[in-house]
Amino acid sequence: MSENPDDLPEDTLPTAQGFEPPQPNAADTNQIEVSVLQAGRRQDQEKLDLTAILTSVHGRRFVYRLLEICDMLSIADSDPIMIQRAEGRRWVGAEILKILASHSLATYPELLLERAAQAKIDEQERQVALHKRTKDQENVD
Repeated sequence: MSENPDDLPEDTLPTAQGFEPPQPNAADTNQIEVSVLQAGRRQDQEKLDLTAILTSVHGRRFVYRLLEICDMLSIADSDPIMIQRAEGRRWVGAEILKILASHSLATYPELLLERAAQAKIDEQERQVALHKRTKDQENVD
């Protein structure tokens, strides 16, 4: 969201969805119209922001990393305390996935494919480094 928290009215509260303005007076049609327009602008800005993030390989890699941090890509632990912790993280990850799905249903599979391709490259580089290290060790002996 492009809104600067310092520019928001004092009665605007941060929420899981962002900075939400106070509820308009339902009896005041002017407030209702303004509220609908503001919500539409916020939604349009969120779409633009998400498009900017997802059109960059760096942005997609960052989103994938957020999903990793949220334990969206791992199996739950058997320890009850760790399960509770993971559930909190997964809730955030589920919200990120909902946002991605609202942008495009193909986004998440694309992230997975890109990550799998990068993992393959990383493994090849690891194997080359391991082979070089082994060869260097043989030359030392």
